[in-house]
Amino acid sequence: DSALQSDGSMNIFIGNGQTLVVGIESRELSVQSSEFDPTRLEVAYKSASGTSVMDNRLSGGQLGGLLEFRNQMLDPARQALGRTAQAVALSFNEQNAAGMDLYGNMGGDFFNIGNPDVTYSNRNSGTGTATATVGDLGGLTGADYILSYDGGAYALTRAGSGQAVAMTGSGTAGDPFVADGLHIVSGGTPAAGDRIMIRSSINAAKSMSRSLTDAQQIAMAAPTRIQAGLNNSGSGSVSATDIVDASDPALLNTAVIQFTSPTTYSVDGVGSFAYVSGEPIIVNGSQFAISGSPSAGDEFTLEANSGASGDNRNGLKLANVQAIGILDGGTISINESYGQLIGSVGSATRQVKLNFEAQSVVLANAESSQLAKSGVNLDEEAANLLKYQQAYQAVAHVVTVANSMFDTLINATRR
Repeated sequence: DSALQSDGSMNIFIGNGQTLVVGIESRELSVQSSEFDPTRLEVAYKSASGTSVMDNRLSGGQLGGLLEFRNQMLDPARQALGRTAQAVALSFNEQNAAGMDLYGNMGGDFFNIGNPDVTYSNRNSGTGTATATVGDLGGLTGADYILSYDGGAYALTRAGSGQAVAMTGSGTAGDPFVADGLHIVSGGTPAAGDRIMIRSSINAAKSMSRSLTDAQQIAMAAPTRIQAGLNNSGSGSVSATDIVDASDPALLNTAVIQFTSPTTYSVDGVGSFAYVSGEPIIVNGSQFAISGSPSAGDEFTLEANSGASGDNRNGLKLANVQAIGILDGGTISINESYGQLIGSVGSATRQVKLNFEAQSVVLANAESSQLAKSGVNLDEEAANLLKYQQAYQAVAHVVTVANSMFDTLINATRR
């Protein structure tokens, strides 16, 4: 903003009214590294009371436009893309780990992806540390956070807005701080006033890479199968297995489900469980259902799916990862998340284009108005030039006549 003074000078203000130029006095704008990231530059305002960051208070002009683009468009887009990358990598890894590859091994990580970034304020005086991991994709927001220590406890806020974020846990490895899908473990000896920035998603897409190098390690098959005994006399049938706990240490162990009566069964000869047709049964991390009317003595054998050529049950689930609800509490799929990102960037780009076109019209009108008042009109100037030429010729003629009369008078006095 600017204000014209009575003496013709101009006072200039920026941000929330900070003075840049007042009379003959001026303040300085400078560029400095961010408190948390030496590679991120910020605009700072220097005054007698110190230096303050102006990034979120500058608007208008080329500088304000660049800062607004970075803060309001680029950073949110990177956060959204990073969160989508985390959903792809972590959910795909989890599903691949629930299958069996062509070597007969349980699947491993398909993708590598880094943990949320943790950086420390350059003003910290203590030695406090923190590590962050994604504990719940459904709760992940993609936002940046500030973990602050007040001398007695840590508190978490949203970076930029300062909004408080509820946090549970004690911050230890066994009981980490839990907030917005993140698990945070603190360490070291922090000092009062120390601050740590946790960027949950912004660099995740950049850190993502493929882990598998052998296509045969893609876990296309389910790791277990169940078969009805050849000598069964009842009409019981069994569904394919589904993995509910791939980390169960007994997942690949063989187990025999034997019916002790038409309404009860045991597992490896242990226990007596009520049978309900079609109701899910979970054994050693595998889930299946038996339907129909088994007879006493009928058996169903659960075992490792060795030599699972032609089994693509887990492959179908891998292909479906993109379509199931994962983010925002399980309500948004990877496809939907990416679509929202593309839509928001496209909408913002279109709006910027419209704003540019509108401002171009305003500029053109302003320039036309200025030229109409203070610009050069060639026709008018040509007419003025002709008028001035005629006036010059008239004055020259008057001078010639006056000179002739003066000469006549001089000659007359000589006689």
